[in-house]
Amino acid sequence: MKKSRFMKGLTCILALLVLACFFGCSSSSNSSDPEVTVQGTVVDPIIAGSTYTYNANGRVITGKANDNGNYKFKLKLNEINDLEPIVFMGGIHKATGKKLKGKLKTLIKKSKVKNNVCNSIASFVTTLAVNSGEDKVKTAFGIEDVDDIFSFNHTKEANNGSASGIKVQKLNVQVSNTVESTSSLIMGSDSTANEDDIFDSVMDTFSTSITETTFTSFTDVTFINTFIDNSVQGVVSKNITTVSQTKIANVKSETINFISAINKEADDAEASGESAVNIITRLVSSQIVTTTTSTQIRTAASTGSASSISQIMTTTNTVSTVVSQTINQVITSGLTIVDPGTDNIDEGSGSSGGTDV
Repeated sequence: MKKSRFMKGLTCILALLVLACFFGCSSSSNSSDPEVTVQGTVVDPIIAGSTYTYNANGRVITGKANDNGNYKFKLKLNEINDLEPIVFMGGIHKATGKKLKGKLKTLIKKSKVKNNVCNSIASFVTTLAVNSGEDKVKTAFGIEDVDDIFSFNHTKEANNGSASGIKVQKLNVQVSNTVESTSSLIMGSDSTANEDDIFDSVMDTFSTSITETTFTSFTDVTFINTFIDNSVQGVVSKNITTVSQTKIANVKSETINFISAINKEADDAEASGESAVNIITRLVSSQIVTTTTSTQIRTAASTGSASSISQIMTTTNTVSTVVSQTINQVITSGLTIVDPGTDNIDEGSGSSGGTDV
C-alpha cells in the first residue's frame, strides 16, 4: 500500500514537471519571436497618403500613410527580412501638391528593433540605398556619419538643426530635382509614355551612377549631360517608350543648365548658416520651382517651339530670383514643412493568407 501511494505521488510529480517544461518551453519560443511595431514617415519632406506593401516572408502587409506621411504596421520579429524593401506608391507631395511619381523604398532591419519597435524612413535617398547599397550611397553623398540611412529621421534632425539632418534633406531635394527634370524631358518626347515607369527607370539610372561611381555632383554639367543620355538609353532598353532624339536635343542644354542651377540653390541653402527652418524653406522652395519648370521642360520638348524653350530658366541668377520669390510664397502660405511627428495612424493589414495585425 505504501509503495503504491509512493508511486502515485511520484507519477503526479513527474506529470507536473512535464507540464511545466511544456509551458515553459512554449513561453520561451514565443518570447524569441515577439511582435514588432514598424513605424515611420514618407518624406520629401512630407508625402501624404502613399500606399505601401511589405512581403513579410510570404505574408503581404499593405496599408496607407496618413496625411502627415506617417505609417505603421505590426509583424513578428522573424518576419523581418533585412533585404526586403517596403515599397510606397502614390500619395501627394505636400509642398508641391503634385502626385508622387514612381516608387519609394526603404528597409527595416532586425538589428534596429529596440523595445519591440523599428523606425523607418522612406525617401529618395533610401530608395537609392535599397537599389545601390547603403555603403555606396553614403560614400557617394559624403554621409558616412549617418549610422543607418533607413531609420535616420533626417526631417526631424534637420528641424533640430542637425548638420547631418540638413544635408540628407538637401540630398533628397537634389535627387528629386534631377530625376523629375530628366523624367519630364523624356516624357516630353513621347506623351503616350507612362510617367511612373519613366520615373522609376530614371531612378534606376541614378542608382547605377552610384554603383559604378560615375556620380560626381548635382551641379556638374558633365555628369548631368551623361546622366540624361544614360536615362534615355535606359527607358529605350526597357521598351518603356520610344524617344525622339530630336525633341530631346531641342531642350537638352536648357534642362542641363536648369538642373545645375537649381541644385546649386540647394547647396547654397545648406551652406548659408541660416536657421534650420529657413534652410528647409529654401530647400522646399527649390522643389516647388522644379515642379513648375519641369512642366515647362516637358512642354518645350513636346512642341519644340522657341517660345516654350525660352520659358525655361537657364541661368543661376534667374533661378535664384524665382526661388527667392517662392520662399516668400511658402512663408505666406504657412505650408507645413517641419517634422510632422507621430500621431494616430491606421495600422496596415496582412493579406495573402496572413491575418490582420
